[in-house]
Amino acid sequence: MSATPAVPSAPPISVLLVDDAADIRGLLKLVLEFDAEFVVVGEAANGAEAVRLTAELQPDLVVLDIAMPVMDGMDALQQLHAVAPDTKVVMYSAYDSGWLADRARGYGAAAYIDKTAGVVDLVGRLRSICQPA
Repeated sequence: MSATPAVPSAPPISVLLVDDAADIRGLLKLVLEFDAEFVVVGEAANGAEAVRLTAELQPDLVVLDIAMPVMDGMDALQQLHAVAPDTKVVMYSAYDSGWLADRARGYGAAAYIDKTAGVVDLVGRLRSICQPA
């Protein structure tokens, strides 16, 4: 009797969460880490911290708020690609604005997700964004 070889599973998607609201980061971390496909490797409260941590950690994905102190998400987005060109960035904002979404995509965001859409749908959307092409 021979054992069936184990199929190697893909490593989890490493995520950096960036939002100035600690409760939102906490909720996102809880929801993402409930799913075995994600692991939160760091958290930042402003864009400057996000750039520093992205350079250091090289996560697969950054979930980035727009309105933050020190450096906002749009300014950080432009720098994130320079320090981690393979990292996907998803803008996650309470501002439901078409022009902001267009601007974020123009700066290289993989997606723009409205915070009011709910966290259940967020996991599925992030999973699909991180799937290899």
